[in-house]
Amino acid sequence: MKQPIITLAVVGMAVAALMGCQLKEDSMDYFKNESEVMIIKGENHDLNIENRLDRVSLYGSVDITHDQEGLAQALRLKGVLDGMVSVLSEEQRQGVLPDKVVPSTGSKAAALLSDSVTNK
Repeated sequence: MKQPIITLAVVGMAVAALMGCQLKEDSMDYFKNESEVMIIKGENHDLNIENRLDRVSLYGSVDITHDQEGLAQALRLKGVLDGMVSVLSEEQRQGVLPDKVVPSTGSKAAALLSDSVTNK
């Protein structure tokens, strides 16, 4: 009987964590908002990708198997990384990419302030 209670608690925490977030299928506006989440579904695990103003957080796991499904998962993950690299490279080319992000206190304003201070 304890298994369903744990499962419901985990589902409840996941729903609460996603409230106010936009679940994305294939791409995000990397480093532009704090409302996008992408989940790469695996057979046994999921990889969560959360967009922030000062970082993109990846957590969880996904198995890249040596088959057609594994290739599809690898290409999806590559697309995510290529999207982030593209944004970072363009900001570097424009001279606006900070040398180092100052850890924020979690608020959007603090992250923006940290970014503007680091750029100066």
